[in-house]
Amino acid sequence: MDQACVFCRIVSGHKPASRVCEDEFALAYIDLRQFHPGHTLVVPKKHLNDVRELTPDMGLALIMMISRVT
Repeated sequence: MDQACVFCRIVSGHKPASRVCEDEFALAYIDLRQFHPGHTLVVPKKHLNDVRELTPDMGLALIMMISRVT
């Protein structure tokens, strides 16, 4: 976890968020500054510097969560 990362602080519970769905690899929560009502962010639970660091399991979990949330 990177304490400077807002996403890590949300995942760890150190920053409040309206959680929609979560599993072992991913978290979905309502964007506080949403332009469109219901806009939801889906993020990996592990801090990554770049999307290319995703493992196949994490990538699949993110896509499955996006599918569930939409």
